[in-house]
Amino acid sequence: METDSVDVSIVYPTIGLLLFSVQDSGLLSAIFSTYNDWVAEFCQEYPDRLKGIAMVNVDDVQAGIKEMERCAKMGFVGAMITAYPPENRAFDSAEYEPLWAAAQEMDIPRSLHAATNRSVMFSAASTKLS
Repeated sequence: METDSVDVSIVYPTIGLLLFSVQDSGLLSAIFSTYNDWVAEFCQEYPDRLKGIAMVNVDDVQAGIKEMERCAKMGFVGAMITAYPPENRAFDSAEYEPLWAAAQEMDIPRSLHAATNRSVMFSAASTKLS
């Protein structure tokens, strides 16, 4: 980073985006919590130069808010969430208002990526089961 005159590097999940395909919501939250702990520890070595992006499961909005709060306290500067919530639960519904308000209050931008589309994964899985 010194050689390239880079002041700060944002640590985004890469292959971890595919973890959004884990259908068990509780397991997914546990995986993300463990990942977030690892990233926090990794960034802790150079806290002014390395900033992490948390992975947050928002299947349960209140649990997602708690994980964002926990990650914000550890120094994360953003949160990766699914690009699309499960069917019949659009991000513009009142259900998600507390999430948006909490993120705004914590100054935690949310990041979305096509590889995190849980609703398509669930639809494909249920189609295969039929």
